[in-house]
Amino acid sequence: CQLARPKQSPAMEDAKLSSAGGSDDESSGRRLAVVAAISGLVGVATGRWLESVESRRAGPYPLFIQSSDLSTGYCLTIKFFEPRYRWMCRQILAGSKPYYFGFVTSGVVGPGSVGLLCEMLDIRGGTELSENFDGTFDVAACAVSAFTLVEVFTEPVPSGPNFAPLNFGYVDFAPPSTTAR
Repeated sequence: CQLARPKQSPAMEDAKLSSAGGSDDESSGRRLAVVAAISGLVGVATGRWLESVESRRAGPYPLFIQSSDLSTGYCLTIKFFEPRYRWMCRQILAGSKPYYFGFVTSGVVGPGSVGLLCEMLDIRGGTELSENFDGTFDVAACAVSAFTLVEVFTEPVPSGPNFAPLNFGYVDFAPPSTTAR
């Protein structure tokens, strides 16, 4: 999966957007502008999430595993292209909103690993997520709560016997002031 950098301060975002030049920079600038706009929603999402947590332990959540320095309250863009993560997106979208998945930021999956519960949002700022023409998904992942994995299991991806399985996990939520790294 391809990751974009976590959102930085508004001043840094403005500097990046104003210095954009050429098609790649302009495309990156537009993506950063959308992520910045979406990040304004993260405070609302974080508050909504924290209000809805009755117990610290929850799940199971589908897990995306990638080393990252994303922190609670920030967003980054992800292009899901591996078969297991495309299947994860389809499963999440088949459910009801808000769309959550576990982002294991320590890069290793297992009990004790740390990560972030992320809400999947449309990278283009729309209200609905959709699959790209090539079967991939471009999403904004907005971190709403830190967690520690307490139990992990896998499920095979139904579209192919040789695809890596998708991990699922039960999590224990960290106090709101804690961030995963």
